[in-house]
Amino acid sequence: MWLRSKMQLMRYNSIYVIKKTLSVLSGKHMPIGNMVNPKIILLPSVENLCIKPKYFTMSFTQIIGFIATILSIATYMPQVFQLYKTKSARDISMPMLLLLCFGVAIWLTFGIWIKDIPLILTNGLILTMSLLMVIMKLKYDKKIKS
Repeated sequence: MWLRSKMQLMRYNSIYVIKKTLSVLSGKHMPIGNMVNPKIILLPSVENLCIKPKYFTMSFTQIIGFIATILSIATYMPQVFQLYKTKSARDISMPMLLLLCFGVAIWLTFGIWIKDIPLILTNGLILTMSLLMVIMKLKYDKKIKS
């Protein structure tokens, strides 16, 4: 659909909404309020105008998401390795670990709900590492008591 210039655009979450009037190629002006079945007309964003190859591509936000995933997972690895190496979890708080597991499980549920791969990947792996730390904490604290 081609539109002429006499329209006011309002940007709302990367969607351009036609506010006042629109002109169709015929030149007839139709106010949106008088239309029988008013529709929101979406104009292509700059991202959609780019030529994309047919194979798998990622947007800039997805790339940032995957970098954040790698860094978020990397922050837990030293602690897991330290627990395994020393066989001691005395200085780690169990309530903190349980709250972390609960919070990450909620984030994982949210990621699955909105189908966001970086969010699912990050929180799935962090939940796995957090549960691993809980298991190690229980195991090593049990050895200390006996």
